Amino acid sequence: MEQDKELIKKIQSGDSSAFADLYDRYFEKIYKFIYYKTSHKENAEDLCSQTFTKALEKISDFKFTKTGTFSAWLYRIARNTVIDFYRTSPQQQDIDKTYNLYQEDDMENKISNKQDLDNIKDKLGLLKQEQKEIIVMRVWDELSYKEISEIMGKSEASCKMNFSRGIKQLKNSLISIIIIIALLVS
Repeated sequence: MEQDKELIKKIQSGDSSAFADLYDRYFEKIYKFIYYKTSHKENAEDLCSQTFTKALEKISDFKFTKTGTFSAWLYRIARNTVIDFYRTSPQQQDIDKTYNLYQEDDMENKISNKQDLDNIKDKLGLLKQEQKEIIVMRVWDELSYKEISEIMGKSEASCKMNFSRGIKQLKNSLISIIIIIALLVS
């Protein structure tokens, strides 16, 4: 986070080349976050590019005291970019129906039975939209509750509660065993 602060100060002072370091640091995480929501490589690439373009355009307005962490700010931009994409692209699937595990190919290699992967997708599909997002950000993106709360615009307590309720719902359907196995194998 201190490195982010230094880079942002450089960028805000006119050294736009420092943005490349932020891009390198966050590209993979943001791409995975977006790919998870779109399940489409080209759309994820385009939306990731738009996210970083928006961030560069607005970085002069970024303030750590007001905006929070750069990471949470960038995830918020990515989340809003995906939402805008689905709002303005009627030919695209409804965002609620696009939740699939990102890196599905890697997961299929790790989980020998494709039925297990389909079962995970089905069970995640039963969760509320907000719970799915929080679980994915917490488990797969390894974000803290503080970062998730900043991204979602919710309190940390609300994010913890949604995570807990979502995991409980998954446990009740025995899916947690499959998720734990997948996480242990990764």
